[in-house]
Amino acid sequence: MPYVTSVERIAKTEGVATVLLKQLVKRWGSLPEETQQQIRRLQFEQQAALGEALLDFHCLEDLQEWLVQNR
Repeated sequence: MPYVTSVERIAKTEGVATVLLKQLVKRWGSLPEETQQQIRRLQFEQQAALGEALLDFHCLEDLQEWLVQNR
């Protein structure tokens, strides 16, 4: 397994957050700033899980509930 520096991990996490936010905005329009910040603060593994879970969300409240459960 290759060594990943802190900088590389942060860049990867920020990139995933950007993609997730673009997908969510496309689906539901603008997102509350607090929701955006919660997504940016997630660890990489949590962001990956959110990427899968969002396929099952029916409304913005589903996203917000997921974020509460996965802090």
